[in-house]
Amino acid sequence: MALVGLGVATLGLALTGVYAMMALIVARRTREIGIRVALGATSARIVRAIVGRAAWQVGAGGVAGAALALVSLDAREVLVSRLGDGGAWTLPVVLVSLVAAGLAATWLPLRRALGVQPSDALRAE
Repeated sequence: MALVGLGVATLGLALTGVYAMMALIVARRTREIGIRVALGATSARIVRAIVGRAAWQVGAGGVAGAALALVSLDAREVLVSRLGDGGAWTLPVVLVSLVAAGLAATWLPLRRALGVQPSDALRAE
């Protein structure tokens, strides 16, 4: 039970970290979004560009994390023989949770940035 609790706490920290990093990345692009809007880009095109890049980053992180998780599960048997693997559902649930957190963290700051007037976004640093 202690290991399950530790795993849940670790997942919570990972979700918080992914959310914070993706939100920061999108929030820092507010000026770019303002310039794109000022130049006539549609909201749909901006959303596709920002969310597409974020999805690529989150997907690449998910693939790398899944590969490392599979390697660590194989290496775990060398160190601890009585520890279970959590079942076949564990890795997909964790991956889906992290991807959802990353995309949600992209969507919320993006909506906020699209609501900013282009002139205000250009003045912001």
